[in-house]
Amino acid sequence: MSNQSTITARLAFNAIDKDTAATLLENKSFLLAALPLVLDGFYDHVAKFSETAVFFKNREHMMHAKQMQLNHWTIIAEGRFDEAYEASVTKIGEVHNKLGLEPR
Repeated sequence: MSNQSTITARLAFNAIDKDTAATLLENKSFLLAALPLVLDGFYDHVAKFSETAVFFKNREHMMHAKQMQLNHWTIIAEGRFDEAYEASVTKIGEVHNKLGLEPR
């Protein structure tokens, strides 16, 4: 299966079409402005539970993960579901797999 067909299959599975991509791009500035505070809340929440906090060495490590999330969401907010998107989701999946992080 080619990269493009893999991307197409992922987009179909997640019900992301051209209209969705256009909506993301139209709202990019709003999304990217809101995300840092949202992610701070997320990582503060994750830090409260030993079963999720264990995935991070310290707060600096957590903030690195936050930055990687922001990078990934920047690609998504641009409505760019191309090779950069594919590389980003693949890298995230590999890191999560290496850590033993389950989807739940």
